[in-house]
Amino acid sequence: MKRLLRLVGAPLAFVFVLATPLAASASTQDRYSVAGEGADAIFATCPGEPVPGQICSVVFIGLNSQVTKADGTKSSATSLSIGISKYTIDLSGNYVSISETAGFGLPRWSLDAKLTHASATASFAVITCAGFDCVDGTVTVVASWTGQDDLIHEVFNLHIAKGGFTANLHFNGNTRNASASVSVNGEDLGTSLYADIRNLKTGQIVICHFC
Repeated sequence: MKRLLRLVGAPLAFVFVLATPLAASASTQDRYSVAGEGADAIFATCPGEPVPGQICSVVFIGLNSQVTKADGTKSSATSLSIGISKYTIDLSGNYVSISETAGFGLPRWSLDAKLTHASATASFAVITCAGFDCVDGTVTVVASWTGQDDLIHEVFNLHIAKGGFTANLHFNGNTRNASASVSVNGEDLGTSLYADIRNLKTGQIVICHFC
């Protein structure tokens, strides 16, 4: 499970770096890449199987020192991003989305060269969408990472396809497993599912919506 989270969790966190539009239209592609130093964390309030009607959330946190958009423009400063998915399941066991939240800001941050510690703090605007209804808000994120285990160099490509959604991911860089402590507006995020500190040569994601 931890290996799967390494392969899937970290690249998916990149999706939220630029506050991806939450109500994507059909037949569109989103392309992003990141490089340099950073860290990721994933938390869940329902790490096991939720019961019908139980409201659960999964939170992605990403710290990235360089982000490149599809048009080639690069970020001018390190960003701290967040993505929150709230959901439940119905009586038949089907997944039901409640809302999606995304945003990013410029943090006060630190990360050591050996990838043993990282921290970031920022307050920034987010957008929350439930269906086609969206509202603006703000969050304050306080995050810290402590490296664990050995430094690992990884190169991999991953393809995900489900229904009309496809994603192609590429990762090349050094990572170290970590423990993470993150609060959003002073609130605990639940159980930590994955955390790492990384230094990437390339980390790319291409997402195709309903194509």
